[in-house]
Amino acid sequence: MKREPLTATPGTSGPLLLKTGPQLRHPADVLSGRRRTLALRVTAWWRWPAALLLAWLTCPVPQLAPAQGTDNSWQAGLALAQQAGLHFGRDIVFTYGPLGFLTVTRLFVVWTGIAAVIFALVLQLLLCRTLLHVMRDIPVVIAVFATYIVATVVPGQAETGLMIVFALTLSLLADEGKRLPSWLPFAGGIAASTLLLIKPNAGVFALALAVIAVGFCAPRPVRALVELGGSFVAGFAVLWWATGNAIGDVLPWLRATEQFVVGYTAGMAYIDPHRHREVGDAVLLIAVSAALVWRAGQGHQRARRAALALAWAIGTFAILKESFVRPDSVHSGIFFFGAAVTCATLARREFARVAGIVAAIVASSWALTAVGVEPSAFYRYMDRVHGLTADVRLLADGHARNLLRADARAAMFAHLRMPPSVLRDLRSHTVDVEPMETSAVWTLGLRWRPQPDFQGYAVLTPALDHMNADLLVSPRRPDRVLRAYPLSAIDGRNAVFDAPNAFLALVCNYRETFSNGAVEVLAHAANRCGPPRPLGGGSILAGQHVRVPRAGPNDLVYARIRIPRPFSERLRELLWRPAVLPGIVLDGVPFRLVAATASGPMLMRMPASAGFPTRGLSDGQVDEFRLSDVPSPVRVDFYAVRVG
Repeated sequence: MKREPLTATPGTSGPLLLKTGPQLRHPADVLSGRRRTLALRVTAWWRWPAALLLAWLTCPVPQLAPAQGTDNSWQAGLALAQQAGLHFGRDIVFTYGPLGFLTVTRLFVVWTGIAAVIFALVLQLLLCRTLLHVMRDIPVVIAVFATYIVATVVPGQAETGLMIVFALTLSLLADEGKRLPSWLPFAGGIAASTLLLIKPNAGVFALALAVIAVGFCAPRPVRALVELGGSFVAGFAVLWWATGNAIGDVLPWLRATEQFVVGYTAGMAYIDPHRHREVGDAVLLIAVSAALVWRAGQGHQRARRAALALAWAIGTFAILKESFVRPDSVHSGIFFFGAAVTCATLARREFARVAGIVAAIVASSWALTAVGVEPSAFYRYMDRVHGLTADVRLLADGHARNLLRADARAAMFAHLRMPPSVLRDLRSHTVDVEPMETSAVWTLGLRWRPQPDFQGYAVLTPALDHMNADLLVSPRRPDRVLRAYPLSAIDGRNAVFDAPNAFLALVCNYRETFSNGAVEVLAHAANRCGPPRPLGGGSILAGQHVRVPRAGPNDLVYARIRIPRPFSERLRELLWRPAVLPGIVLDGVPFRLVAATASGPMLMRMPASAGFPTRGLSDGQVDEFRLSDVPSPVRVDFYAVRVG
């Protein structure tokens, strides 16, 4: 039986509530102009105070005390780079950008730590407000509950910002006929440029999503896209300048960022056999969210459905790569958080509402499990409230901040065991710290002059390796190099092989002046290495034992290993991650090998006359090696270099 539209009450004009298909449209949707704006404000006023309360209940407690270790050291580097006025693209490059310090709440630098805490709180508020907005057609109690659950498992700031853009894009595309707010192109451009300068991959994906949303939802798409592009360029320029960088450094930074994109999957991939179940869980959630996308697009025009599917594919691919290239306790939860946001956003239209909310809650639970947190975290909101309140009070108390930093510095200083005379020498010169313990710069109060890619394990391509090596032989080189022992390496690598060109430049241009087993100091000196001389080479097969040729008593020997990369493997790395991870066995000791940088001078023998420490290099005398999990054949060439 055909239903007639509901008519207005006496004294009003036009329909007040219109039936279209199985759903009732909101009263504000049939109004226009100021009446529509007022109706929307009245029905949405509660979302901001609700979002503020939810943000306070769900925001993770930030870590404020400086500390040492791998992750803490790259975080220290991002904060110290701002303090030292280092230029990105010229002085420093990393997987994070000039605004990467906004992800570092530890107080290596007070103002950057405070800014990072404020940024985290603002993002948490925006996330909660976004979730309440995209679930506006769901009963209030359920929407608030689902927002609380999803926001409790929030990951890092860059991923949170990307998911906010993703949720708004899906919501706009799923609501056909809804007008694009006039401010959205400008906000999208600013958001994308900010995320680009925090973490470039997040910024690129955010910009792609914003282009789709604006291009398909704006009544004048060309004009809206121009506004989006203009605000993106303007936001990038202002923020680039505000972080102390020169315009001339933009292109070098973009080229270095491209190198990280090219080399990240192959170089940083990590396979944990204990996390295979998470892949199955992810596949299930992808299937559920795909079904929700299909359901949300029903009744829309074909182009709109295609845009919705494309946006979903881009966002899902972004969080999938971010999580499962390195499925560990830091990264795995990102995908499940993103899946929870996706399912909550697409929870609409009858049964899909129930399925979306249930999937969002399940995904949030799996996110906690992935990062090793008990599900009890969902109801321990008062622990978060008390912890966050205590941190805010500490940040507002200068004396408490100084005491926290002094205690952290004392604990870290004791680990380094640095004699006063050596410390005075370091403080009177520019210093680099390698391979990764950048936190020592803050601990010892040094003048930092880093190799551009300041974390050795992040040297993922020959171009990044040469960038570091070039600095060590340039007039801008550091006067001293501080090495912390044991030489740390991730994923079972040999730290000496992480940046082979830079390490050879270090051997040739620096001499040891101090070592106590915990740290070693190298001072710059004249280049003492002669030109390389070929010792022979040939093609080998994976698993084949290769003898390292001997040279003169004052010669070091290195190998250049050129591992082929078939197109099929490159495609797999682009879409997912490597099937196997290359390895090298040095005299029976296995190490992970980064194929891209293996073509550099892989040091095999170090002469005793060089006076250079050989720890971490199998005593500097490798007799034989073999490669594992590499395509064959592999070209190996040996060279000798006379060390004066």
